[in-house]
Formats: sequence, structure tokens, C-alpha cells
Amino acid sequence: MNDVRQPEREHELRLVPSPAEVSRARQFARYVLQERQIAPGRIATAELLVSELVTNAVKLTSTMKPGLPCGAASNDIQPIILRLRLAAGYLAIEVADSSEQPPVLRPQHPDSEEGRGLFLVESLSARWDYFRRNDGGKVVWCELDIAPGVSASDMTALLSSLPRRSRSSTRSARRLAAMTDPVLLRRVRDGLLALGSEEGPAK
Repeated sequence: MNDVRQPEREHELRLVPSPAEVSRARQFARYVLQERQIAPGRIATAELLVSELVTNAVKLTSTMKPGLPCGAASNDIQPIILRLRLAAGYLAIEVADSSEQPPVLRPQHPDSEEGRGLFLVESLSARWDYFRRNDGGKVVWCELDIAPGVSASDMTALLSSLPRRSRSSTRSARRLAAMTDPVLLRRVRDGLLALGSEEGPAK
């Protein structure tokens, strides 16, 4: 059973901005949460959230540049940093990248092929947001409830530790209400879990 009074624990992984790193990020999250004896269902959801946030970061900061040979990386590309913070029955997932481009939640339809990442983050997490880093780039974060019976004071303590973007910052799209169609959400989640189960062991 999870102890909601446990002190905050932080785990960090540095990733190369490459699609191949998404699998390693998921395996890292799975290992950390299994070690903390988090419920399997919550681990599966956390893996999906990690996968979507890291995938978005990779798309914006890919090591591949026009004119470079296949597999060649640019030396000026900064790493993506995945950070998992467990405290007070909540898991905070933070993904830092060097891109200044803010995350944009787009309208979704059952036949949508693009933009599902933030839709899933919006639907599966307790809340999400982003903030800009002082040294450039940004951090996109989300929270996942990993234990029942979390007190308001515990949740406030975790939320207060996450920086927020300033009110003066602009966002290119307004927040949209999460789609709550359980059949669609189940289909998307089952499909992504099936893809994850085909991944080989980490190298």
C-alpha cells in the first residue's frame, strides 16, 4: 500500500531527442514506479503520459536536421530531461526540452490522426500545464493520482512546488474540455498499451 505521508522522491533521466528514446523513457518510468510499489493500473497510465510528453518533446527538438546523414546528430541539440516526482499520493511527470514552442491542445474527433498526445494528457491526468525555463526552453508537466485518500494539504504542498507560467505569457490556443467518451478513451489506451507491449527489452 502506498504511504501518502512519504517524503517527496525525485528520479531523473536524460534523453537524446530521438524517437528511439521514447521506449527507454517508458521503461524508466515503469521501473521507478514498480520499485515504489505503485498499483499496476496507475503505472500503465503513467507510462502513457510519459510516452506522450516525451514524444512531443522529441518532435520539437529532434536530433535530425535537414541535410544531415541518416542517424547523424547535431552537436547543438540539448537533451530532453524526464523527471518523476512522487509525493503525497501524487506523481508529477515533468519533461524539459529546449524548444520555446508552447504545447497546444487541439480539438479531437474519433477519426483524428494527429494531436492525440495532449488530448490523452488532458484526459488521463489530474491536471497539466507548462512553464518556461530561465535558461531557455520549457517544461511540460502533468500530475497523476497514485493513491487514494490524498488530503487537500498534501495536494497543495505538491502543487505549490510546481512553477506556473506567468500571466503575461501567451498561449496560441485556449484550453479545451477533455473528451469523456469512455469507449473512445478505452480504444485509444488499449491500442497504445498494445504497441508498448511489443517493445523489446532496453539495451
